[in-house]
Amino acid sequence: MRAWGEQRVGDSECAAWLALYEWARSDAAGGADARTAVQAALSALLSPSEAVLSFASTGRLWPPPYRTSVTRLERFAWCPFQHFAAGGLRLEPRAVHELAPLHMGLLYHAILEQFVNELMETGRTLRDLPDAEIAASLWRLSHLAVPAFAEQVRLEEREKRKAVWRSGKELPPAVAGQQKGIGGTPLQSVATEQAFGGDEPDDLPALELHTPGGRVVLVRGKIDRIDILRAGEVSLAVVLDYKRSKSLRLRLDEVYHGLALQLLAYLLVLRDHGERVAGTKIVPGGTFYVPLLGEFAQVAHPTAAD
Repeated sequence: MRAWGEQRVGDSECAAWLALYEWARSDAAGGADARTAVQAALSALLSPSEAVLSFASTGRLWPPPYRTSVTRLERFAWCPFQHFAAGGLRLEPRAVHELAPLHMGLLYHAILEQFVNELMETGRTLRDLPDAEIAASLWRLSHLAVPAFAEQVRLEEREKRKAVWRSGKELPPAVAGQQKGIGGTPLQSVATEQAFGGDEPDDLPALELHTPGGRVVLVRGKIDRIDILRAGEVSLAVVLDYKRSKSLRLRLDEVYHGLALQLLAYLLVLRDHGERVAGTKIVPGGTFYVPLLGEFAQVAHPTAAD
């Protein structure tokens, strides 16, 4: 069994395709017209030559010290040309007026930030809250957050109602899931939406990287939530990153190839500068993706759907 593009084919089928390919490369492949067409098709199989920016051009596009984000580093590892188009040429996708998943993600972050901040102000944790109180609190915060958010992104009235409905449906079960997991531990939240590498007084310093060429890269970002467990003179820290996905996992092969650096970069920032958040030396303890999607409910007929 071998991989062929995005599909898997058997050895016999693979052998047939390879035989056809060798025939197409031979001089016996049809007449002159056929050979011309075959050669044009085969030329498309050649890998394009690799384009490389000069050291001087790189310095002009990204003046040192280069300030970037973890997401951009991941984009570069995934596709250098996409990074060049977005970060070098500053190209942006065409603006479309719609309630996009990105908008809902930003709204959910704002609601959960206030939800966790209220817990920190009262000294409570998730394990202290019954499900009904969690749902009521999130419903209240959704109604407070949506009007300001709708004005910011210019949502229409029907989109505002949709945003309130979706947040009321998805956030309570998502937080209840957290309560059954990390909510049962002694961890306590100490910070939400903690920025690093920015210009605000409360921001933590940037994560500093040094390239083989001697340049300095300053990585900025924002940590959704930091929970700690105090243990004498140090604190064990856990980072939680909210995602509107239920299937996302931290895969070490993706970390190795630079495709999933976000969570580990957050832990490095806390290791180096977390004392400003916790008041004690930080020992990175773990990191989690937290899904912000509820389960789908099965109904017998579309008219029975909420």
